[in-house]
Amino acid sequence: RTFVVRDLETKTDFDTAIIQLILRTPNLNDVRLPPFAVYIDCEDEALGDYSAHNLPSPEVTGFPFWHTLNGFQALSSSTFSRRDIPIGVSYEDQALVVEDELRYSFRREWTLYDWCQPWATIIYQQLIYVGDWTPPMIDTASIAVISKSQPDQCVGNLSISKVSAVDFCSETTQII
Repeated sequence: RTFVVRDLETKTDFDTAIIQLILRTPNLNDVRLPPFAVYIDCEDEALGDYSAHNLPSPEVTGFPFWHTLNGFQALSSSTFSRRDIPIGVSYEDQALVVEDELRYSFRREWTLYDWCQPWATIIYQQLIYVGDWTPPMIDTASIAVISKSQPDQCVGNLSISKVSAVDFCSETTQII
């Protein structure tokens, strides 16, 4: 590719860049793994139904991926409908630990294999922790209304509205 630069006084400079593309079949060395530890707040809408029976999907916690000419591509089940990619990826969720009604953790075990190099299988452990780390939000801020009972007196009334709070993860909130 040749680049040409010209100023207003017709001075010109040329430069050539050589771009070398090497196209080959991807292998496990090209794969980047998802984060080892993932922390998800139960308020995350992508989590869906918040319960220990509804574990977050890899769309939330991260898939293994690789960098292609078209950018980063997640190694999801749609990737393997193509016959030119010899890599297989699967996962299994294991070791669910429920700490309380608002926190649980589990281990996601990823298995990656290359049909062209079957001895090069990768087994990768991902730890996923879901909990309530966001404090409740005040729904209605306290509103103070001051009114004088008589315009010429230094006495008045103070009215403060009731305060309420909401928490997505917990039905119980305590206002102090």
